[in-house]
Amino acid sequence: MRAACTNLPVVLRPYEGELLYSWHARITALYRIPPGELFKFSASLWDLCVAPSTTVLPLLAEMTRLSSDAVQQLTISASGIAQAWWNIRQLTPDPLSPNMEYSYQPAVKFCRICLWHDSVSQGTEFLRTEWMLCVPTLCPIHAVPMEDHCELCGSFHFPTFVKTSRGFRLICADCSRPLAAPGFPCMSSVAPELRILQAFELALSRALNQRWSFQFPGAAAGPQFFLRTVEDLLWLLLIQPGEHFEYLFVHWLNRTLIPMPYRLYRYPRARPWLGDFSIKIRRGLVAHLAALVGGTTVRQQLSPHFLNRYSLGQALTALRPADAKEFRRRLASWPQMLKTLVFEPQSTH
Repeated sequence: MRAACTNLPVVLRPYEGELLYSWHARITALYRIPPGELFKFSASLWDLCVAPSTTVLPLLAEMTRLSSDAVQQLTISASGIAQAWWNIRQLTPDPLSPNMEYSYQPAVKFCRICLWHDSVSQGTEFLRTEWMLCVPTLCPIHAVPMEDHCELCGSFHFPTFVKTSRGFRLICADCSRPLAAPGFPCMSSVAPELRILQAFELALSRALNQRWSFQFPGAAAGPQFFLRTVEDLLWLLLIQPGEHFEYLFVHWLNRTLIPMPYRLYRYPRARPWLGDFSIKIRRGLVAHLAALVGGTTVRQQLSPHFLNRYSLGQALTALRPADAKEFRRRLASWPQMLKTLVFEPQSTH
């Protein structure tokens, strides 16, 4: 059966910006083939979302009748963005085998309104490659929070497709509920804190692509300096606080705690990164980064009590000496503009 399925004609073409997994899933829905039966070779979620292996890539190219480069462009690795910013999660090794390497699992993310507009305008919904990045956590088009699980059953599994009379619809792999939903927000009705977060995420996305942005205060320092500062602050926020803590002080500056991944307690104690968290926690982290590099005006808009809750300079005194030394080493390369925004909450920026 599997060999016969590989001979089926591939009549679909991917949409611009479509994820390879999405295109593959639409083909399987068209021919009503179980996902694992389309190819006579094994293709994992990593191959179809992140980066096809050197073994799988030519086979995918032959099967889909595209060049290897065209297939590669449908995955996140084609973005050229560092893995630390990919929407993937580290999976803790089996506790019975503590010396195993950590495995990595792609994580899905989507905007329900984008999917709804796909369905209305062209009859077919699809997943975007850009959704495989850690940011944005808000849809750049609709300014609404993006999602990473089924609203009805809570499943985090990658969605699948069903063929309809008009095209393809994305459904939950577990409960088969459609993921698309209508909504027509306009920027004038979006809460101020979401507008700020959207501006920060757009600036960060541009910096990841080495492009300038002047729509957010800290980003005016230039993509290289802005991204380095954000990465250093993220490093600071994700420091393990001590031997017996059950939480990361990710938001210790505003009293919000995040459960610590158990793998931090076991060899080799891999630290989390942004894509390692659920999108709700990730959005909180991104909002906190926006507050830190946005200056006083941004902090006051994000939270009226933000200035009274923390001073980053004081927070550094709570770090272990080695961590404080490392952060100050990183701080030395920041431009003065960003140091002012982050460390002088009473400034007028």
